[in-house]
Formats: sequence, C-alpha cells, structure tokens
Amino acid sequence: MSIEQLVALHDHERRVRRRVCTDNLVLQADGYWKSAYAWLQQTKGSRLSQSDLALAEARRIVEDDGHFISMKIQGALESQLRREEGDFSRFHGDPKELANLALALIERSERAWRTIATATEQETPVALARQLAELRELVEAEFPEARNSPGPGSAVLPSLEASGPHVASLEARISAMEGKIDALTRGMRRLHKQVLAQPRPRR
Repeated sequence: MSIEQLVALHDHERRVRRRVCTDNLVLQADGYWKSAYAWLQQTKGSRLSQSDLALAEARRIVEDDGHFISMKIQGALESQLRREEGDFSRFHGDPKELANLALALIERSERAWRTIATATEQETPVALARQLAELRELVEAEFPEARNSPGPGSAVLPSLEASGPHVASLEARISAMEGKIDALTRGMRRLHKQVLAQPRPRR
C-alpha cells in the first residue's frame, strides 16, 4: 500500500470515527461515565466501601465496565456504518455481537449500581442505575437483533458475585493495540507531508 493510500485510509477512518463519536448513543454513554466517575472519586476510600465486600465488588465492576460500555457502543455503531458502506471485513467485528456485549456490560453495571444504592442509601447510584436502564433501551432500539446475536454477550461476563479483578484485561490490550495503530497512521501521514514538502530534483 502506497503512502497516498495510507493517508486516504487514515482520512476515511477519521471521518467514520468523528461521525460515530457524535452519535447520541455515544454521547449518552460518555455522559453516564462522566457522572459515574465523579461519584466514584468523591466516595473513594470511604469506610463503608472498605468494610462491605459486596459494595466493594460492585464499585469495582462499575469502574471496570464504565469506559468499555462506551467503547463497545462505538464499536457497534462503527461496524454498522462500515457495513452500510459495503465493508464487511471481519476486522471491524459484527455490530450485533458488539451491541450484545455492550448490553451485557450495561446490565451488569446497572445491577452493581443498585447494590451500591442499597448499601449507601444515596440518590446518585439510583440515578446512575436509571441512566443505564435508559441507555440499555436506546441500544436495544438501535440494534434490535443484538439479543439474538450468536456472539458471547453476557456469557463471557462473570456475574456480580463471580467476577474477578482481571475481567477487563483483554479489553485493555485491545484498546492499547488500537492506540498503536492510530499512532502509526499519524506517523505515516507526517512522513507523507515531509516527502511532499521536499524539493524535487530538476531534470
């Protein structure tokens, strides 16, 4: 692949991601995580969280799942958009499977927030659980076939009681790999600009 083709590919990727990042579903998911993260930081290190094992585990789940909810929704929307453009590459994943996994993360975090609400008797966890319930309905409306997807969905996610500390390790590696790919394409773009900027030898 030539430098020109790589640059064109990178430009197309940026357009697709910009369109996805401004979608209402992604904005809703990002808004949820912003509110959730703020509350988690405010209540970090509380005595109740340290003494109540169920509460501590619920907090860990919403912390682990929070960012990946938005990531999976973005992935589903991006894959759906690419398929509308005729790109059915396996590399981008199946939108229904990605949406199914996003739903599984949303539902697990929603249950965790209700556990937190019961233990703390605070309004914010209740509101965050409701926010996730609304987000779940939006995802189901956008991807009505997600529940019927043959993909992993909730089958790969441990329950609130059985989850362990390394649930998101694979997702973190995938995210890091995607970041490296983005950095590589940006580097190729800079190289292309440098090549174009060099004076051409006279014939």
